[in-house]
Amino acid sequence: MDSTLTDEQREIRDWVRTFVRKQLLLLEPEVLTRERAREPAFPPGEYAALGDLGGNRGSPTQARPPATRDLRVARAPATAEDLAALQADVLAGFVLARAAAGLPDETIASDVLHVEQVRAWSGRPLRDMEPADADAYFGTVLRGTAEGTRLSRARALKTCFVVPELRHKGRDPPDDRPGRGVPGR
Repeated sequence: MDSTLTDEQREIRDWVRTFVRKQLLLLEPEVLTRERAREPAFPPGEYAALGDLGGNRGSPTQARPPATRDLRVARAPATAEDLAALQADVLAGFVLARAAAGLPDETIASDVLHVEQVRAWSGRPLRDMEPADADAYFGTVLRGTAEGTRLSRARALKTCFVVPELRHKGRDPPDDRPGRGVPGR
């Protein structure tokens, strides 16, 4: 692994070091005094002032770190197209994770079909589904189906929700085929 920093990364590192030394460390005695007195470290009105410490580009005492933006700027709400793209991305990640686990195309297609059936039954996008939705689906729609059918749909639905979470945490999803990486099988 190459541990050298790019010029931009060194610039950010140096900016943060300077900012902490020249701005934040000066506040430390006051914060500690307030905390010992069981008061908030910063009164609510001072939080905006803390956000302004970064200022605009210029000297490190008044500069915003390189490659960053003001987090106080509100983004526009997601559009219907953005939300549809998110759902497509989640399903694409699900398919890629299943393929990376070595599952055959037929199994992956079946898993996607199972997830789509649950989504269609709920009448809502995947992002809005709750555990209670799955409980209702399995308790009503699949109540009389074969155990293998319930198991494969439950496994597909669980994996569809676990994959984005694990990817967000930087880990690969488990291989959930029987005897392949999931404890208890």
